[in-house]
Amino acid sequence: MSLAAVWSFDGTLADESGNGNDGSGSVSYTAGKRGQALVGDGSTVTVPVSSSIENVFTGDELTVSVWWKQTSHTDSDDWGDILEYTDVDGASRRLERGDANASSEADFWCNFGEASNRISATGLGVGSGEWFHLVVRRTSSERSAWVNGSKVVSESVSGSVVGIDASNDLRINYHASGSDVGETRLYDRALSEQEIQQLSRAPVGQWKLNGTATDNTVYGNDGTVYNGAAPTDDTVLNRKCYTFDGSDDHVEVPYDDAFDVTEELTMSAWVRSDVDPDQTADNDWRGICSRVSSPYRLLLEEGGKFSGSVYVGGTRLKIDAPSSYFSVGAWHHVVYTHVATTGEAEIYVDGELANSKTFTTTGTIDTNTSHWQISEDGTHWNGEISDVRLYATALSSEAVRQLYENRATLDDRGSLYGHELVERPVRRGADCARYVSVGSTAEVAALRDGTDVYVNSAKRTTLNAQGTASLSVSDGDIVSADEPLYSGNQVPGVPVGWEGTRFAWRNNRHGPITAHVYATRNDATVEVYQTSNDPDNPATTTTVAAHAHVTVSTGDDDDQWILESDEPVVVFLEPGADYRPLYPANTEITGVPGGGMRVVAVEDSTSVTAYASDGSSSSTTLNRGEYWRPYSNSQYDGVAVNLVADGPVTCGTQADGDGSDMTTFFGRRGFATEYVLPVGAEFVTFAGLEENATVDVYDPSGSSLDSKTVGGGSSSNDDVPTYLQIDEGNVSYALDAGTKFVCSAPQWAMFENRTSNDETTFFGSSPGENHYIAPTRLPTAEGVVEAEAFDETQFGPSTALARDRPDGLEIGGELHEL
Repeated sequence: MSLAAVWSFDGTLADESGNGNDGSGSVSYTAGKRGQALVGDGSTVTVPVSSSIENVFTGDELTVSVWWKQTSHTDSDDWGDILEYTDVDGASRRLERGDANASSEADFWCNFGEASNRISATGLGVGSGEWFHLVVRRTSSERSAWVNGSKVVSESVSGSVVGIDASNDLRINYHASGSDVGETRLYDRALSEQEIQQLSRAPVGQWKLNGTATDNTVYGNDGTVYNGAAPTDDTVLNRKCYTFDGSDDHVEVPYDDAFDVTEELTMSAWVRSDVDPDQTADNDWRGICSRVSSPYRLLLEEGGKFSGSVYVGGTRLKIDAPSSYFSVGAWHHVVYTHVATTGEAEIYVDGELANSKTFTTTGTIDTNTSHWQISEDGTHWNGEISDVRLYATALSSEAVRQLYENRATLDDRGSLYGHELVERPVRRGADCARYVSVGSTAEVAALRDGTDVYVNSAKRTTLNAQGTASLSVSDGDIVSADEPLYSGNQVPGVPVGWEGTRFAWRNNRHGPITAHVYATRNDATVEVYQTSNDPDNPATTTTVAAHAHVTVSTGDDDDQWILESDEPVVVFLEPGADYRPLYPANTEITGVPGGGMRVVAVEDSTSVTAYASDGSSSSTTLNRGEYWRPYSNSQYDGVAVNLVADGPVTCGTQADGDGSDMTTFFGRRGFATEYVLPVGAEFVTFAGLEENATVDVYDPSGSSLDSKTVGGGSSSNDDVPTYLQIDEGNVSYALDAGTKFVCSAPQWAMFENRTSNDETTFFGSSPGENHYIAPTRLPTAEGVVEAEAFDETQFGPSTALARDRPDGLEIGGELHEL
């Protein structure tokens, strides 16, 4: 693990790391560096000490990152704690104000980790009322503090950190400190210097231009569209973009001090031009994006040369890409970087380094109070522009390439972007540590000893390995744990990892339907379409507040429905029966039919092939809202099916006569290698995509019961699935609550409840190395990367460094901040 907790304090005390370290308390918020921040008035936020937090304050490495603004410098502000915990020796460990009245500049004092040592500084060169970024880092030999990416103080250390007392809460905003506290992060390792600098130089702005000129970073620097620039279809990013007429269409964003990028810079945009600049009086260059009076700008110049430039000390430093990188009418991804302190500049086109240069003029990039503009720099853009980004850091070549290859459709053709990577520990099988509850009871099971289980951040119980519990819950409650947690019963809820922006289903019995919708990150506008009436205009539109739950009712019980959202949500359907969680529409999903499967398309002319584990296959083409029934089984006994499509589809499978649930087909990122039954089962059914995989069965005490080998699959066709059913009637052991299944390759799974006969989608996890890290799929001929190539559980509204490693995306390494 790396990131243990991150609290943005943007109107919430939730932990956005995926580890469930949510805070509680009655606090006040104010404007922050990014979004909102805590008012440092001593209104304490308490956080139970989970294993992930305990890992931070043990061993010999840790990193604490805080955005901080100190507004007062008096005696009463001295030693005001913003982060405090008790160690195992009973001592108080604090990050706090220092000798606050000694200077009008920022100060701090910290004694994290050591028995007696501390580091502190006064007069940090940050004025009163200015936001600054503070990092306290501990390695095996050094403890240091960093302000705005620069080391300001250090000392030698040795030995291990004095551990945290897990019986006492971690405390944030513990005393009045004459300050405001912004995003706070805890890492259980020492970040590198580059990583610290990346955290301090966050993305400055991102304008998707997908129908609005909204800034999608936390700065919220929204633009205004002038003179008729209009949304149009964007064939490269598979969503809307803006088209500009080359005359006067443009977007303006008012000045914000976030635009005062002085040390390092990256400008990035997707563009398509209808003209080739040719040095005529009115057409010698075209502006992509820039600051007025040219502190920095990105252009298409005469002869079809992309160029980037900055002014340093009044001198323009410009770099051009060769004209061979530009084609009229084609989409191009253009990235320009400049490091003012070294003079290094690079320009990339379509992921490739087109030119590099080192200027002798160095220093800082000039600043002014001008606005930011898109499609204007003396002359206007003629064509389309999409996904414009500005960073206060120079992206690496690896990051640029990743940005190009990943395009911008990372959440099932929604709008989540690479720079929003969150360093979350991998829990394949749908982020099986957090669930949105539906109904009054949550049946759960644990994988490991000492699993603390919470409902809405309040600890309910601690489970040992393969232990089970029945929790009292309400609709919209968050059930979470510090270790993998397994769920499944008549109303199992939805894993937060199943978030997406497009869902669909068919219902032909037990209507009307209540759809439970939970917004996992931001306020979401949700549209529900009844496809027989009008597949293109919503029957219902509702707004879901961030981290809140609403219900949407449908009236017809024999129709197909599509639900689309502008922000990630999770969805659970509750008709009269046939309860089921929904998996986001995707281009490849797998499962086992029950009484019958129903494939629904969300786009016109979607070609779908169903590959069965017996080697047969079937294909069809569906329009938006149409459905298809290629296979059926009885009691989930027969074949597994893998659906492969050229557009997003969904599939639910209706239970047969003895049960009242439906199960859901899902993609590889939902597959898991370990499952623990939360209730007794008649049978458990698996589907996978690797031949000859084994499933080992263990009783609730952990003793081995059996080992099975899957059937089906094909060495010549990776799309053919495998199948296995373990039925109590065909084995010598019982499938009791707590029974564990360990798979050698990731599997889809379901079970039938022994008591109610309800068929249930089974949520598992992959805590080890046996899980799918989906490869990056290169762009298709249309330039769209399939969203299923990415693991949505890894993405969130936060900045990070990331790398792809066997146990998931983690801070550091080869892939820098996107």
